[in-house]
Amino acid sequence: MIESYINDHIKVLEQIRDYNEKEIQGIVSLFLHTIYNNNRIYFIGNGGSAADSQHLAAEFSGKHLSKKPLSAVALTSDTSVITAISNDYSFEDVFAIQIEAHVNRNDLVIALSTSGDSLNIVNGVKMARELGAKVVGLTGMNGGRLAPLCDNTIIVPSNHIGHIQESHIIIGHLIYELVCKELLNEA
Repeated sequence: MIESYINDHIKVLEQIRDYNEKEIQGIVSLFLHTIYNNNRIYFIGNGGSAADSQHLAAEFSGKHLSKKPLSAVALTSDTSVITAISNDYSFEDVFAIQIEAHVNRNDLVIALSTSGDSLNIVNGVKMARELGAKVVGLTGMNGGRLAPLCDNTIIVPSNHIGHIQESHIIIGHLIYELVCKELLNEA
């Protein structure tokens, strides 16, 4: 079981490596454009993807590899806001309303969804697009409704939720390191 699980994940990572280099470079460019123009980066996701959103926002805002902290926020962190919006409106609007409140033109929204079909993620991305923000999707399976709404999307070629989420973290760390490398080269 252990060897099979790890071997399956290695196959997924090999597929990501083989077909996503151009997509990853495009995402790095979006991050850099956002940072150079003093815009903000927002992360959204549900469940494990909410935790991954918080993790990746912490990487970008914590100045680990960059010389200064970057403006990155997970809209998954404030339980009072999430429960108020869910109660007063609906859970399907939990990200759309936050995005409407915080996101500006040319900000960057990173949407994590293993299926690409979570309605609150899709609605949040639609709102981000209305406001003129750029959107990156990290998804799996077939990309769902999320993929065509994004400027750049990486679809992890798997139906296994664990492998998709593990891949999202690896991709997020890779993007972070590539962004920081560019920032340090230009400092």
